Amino acid sequence: MLKILFAALSLFIAQTVSANEQQLIDALTKAQQDTESSAEAIQQGSSRAFICKYCHGEDGNSKKSTIPNLAGQNPVYLLRQIEMFSNGQRNNKTMNEIARVLTLQDKVNIALFYSSQQVTEQTPYRPELVAEGKQLFETRCFFCHGRDAHGKEELPRIASQPADYVVNTLSSYSSSLVKRVETPMSRVARTLEKDEIQALAAYLTSLE
Repeated sequence: MLKILFAALSLFIAQTVSANEQQLIDALTKAQQDTESSAEAIQQGSSRAFICKYCHGEDGNSKKSTIPNLAGQNPVYLLRQIEMFSNGQRNNKTMNEIARVLTLQDKVNIALFYSSQQVTEQTPYRPELVAEGKQLFETRCFFCHGRDAHGKEELPRIASQPADYVVNTLSSYSSSLVKRVETPMSRVARTLEKDEIQALAAYLTSLE
């Protein structure tokens, strides 16, 4: 089952990388080639992300528990999400408006800035559920998100995300009432009960 889901996920990612996204990834790779270029991109990203910091925090650690941390997130994943908000594949009025005014280099620099930041420790959330959440993660989530929940490349880091954000996101994926692009994540989330979502949130907030 997990192998089938992983194969479907790989196919989905391959099919959704547009020519423009490939240009972004190429620009990201170029910016990461040496320390000087990377440092300059991070500095410019910090400056350009001034409006992002109102919600996601000065260093990418969000100010509200319903908003995701961007600190320590995988840069390719961040870059693809910014592009999806820019072209309307993801729908959030605030994010859509911000992303549409960013240049290609802005997007790369912002992704590098946030990926370079350190995630802060989360406030414990329902610690009595952490063991159950760990078991669920190791049977449902690790194949894509990794044993440490740090993800890789196009797949997001979910360790140390705020509990409310985790609960809301998993509930959104599992709900037939919320419109989302159909992905392997949707199919996994629909197998989760409400108490299991709470347990996963408890476990993920306990990770570094």
